[in-house]
Amino acid sequence: MQEEASESCEVTLKLPPFWPQKPDIWFCQVEAQFKLKKITRENTRFDHLLAGLDPPYLENIYDLVDSALTDKYTQAKNRLISIYKESEESQIKKITSGLELGSLKPSQLLRKMQSLAGRSDFSEKVLKTLWLEKLPEHVRSILVIAEGDLNKLALLADKVCEVREVDEIQPSRSQYVPQSTASTNGNSLEAMAQAIDEIRKQLCELRSRSRSRSSSVSRSRSVSRRRNNRPKFDRNGKFCYYHFRFGADCKPEKCSPPCQWEKENENRQRQ
Repeated sequence: MQEEASESCEVTLKLPPFWPQKPDIWFCQVEAQFKLKKITRENTRFDHLLAGLDPPYLENIYDLVDSALTDKYTQAKNRLISIYKESEESQIKKITSGLELGSLKPSQLLRKMQSLAGRSDFSEKVLKTLWLEKLPEHVRSILVIAEGDLNKLALLADKVCEVREVDEIQPSRSQYVPQSTASTNGNSLEAMAQAIDEIRKQLCELRSRSRSRSSSVSRSRSVSRRRNNRPKFDRNGKFCYYHFRFGADCKPEKCSPPCQWEKENENRQRQ
């Protein structure tokens, strides 16, 4: 008892807030702290657990406080996990239909699915199939011919997803497929990743050219519209071409009859 009291008094420990959605992960954090602080006794661990839990969670294990059990911490841990941990059926349902890629990277989605699968009977092959079904078509088409474990495929999928606007810019294949890919092994993840990097660079260049052409065409159209909106010269109108074109800036020697500019000007001055 004296050694146990000494172990409890000498250690300062602050547990993280309890995580009811993932109690098993929370206990991994807690036990990592126990290991670092060399806290091994059940009763000492139980005391730290009591001190760190908020009242709504503490009431689930409060009956163990006065118990004579020698494994209070283990009992409390198993009880909290059994109360708050999702059932295996619920975890499987989330894996199959509750998770979507959304704004996540493919590797992040895979980590979530692996976390939900936990120690269930999901094989890596089944998990890979479910994961691939949640990825975009252009990513899936590359991964199905690639070799490697799930972790390597996840990194490759992240790189593929970085290539944007592939469907918006459709250059011929000779424009953007690197020559090196013709000689690389299609099953080599490193070669595929290098090819994707080259594609990304060339797509950026194509987008830049496309914006430049679009800006040039826009300016040309604007000038054309201004020209088209000008009134056209009427040979049978009141003014000669030069007064029609330059108005009061027309030189007298350029004016040709029957131009009524001077007459119109006199009338305006009288008014």
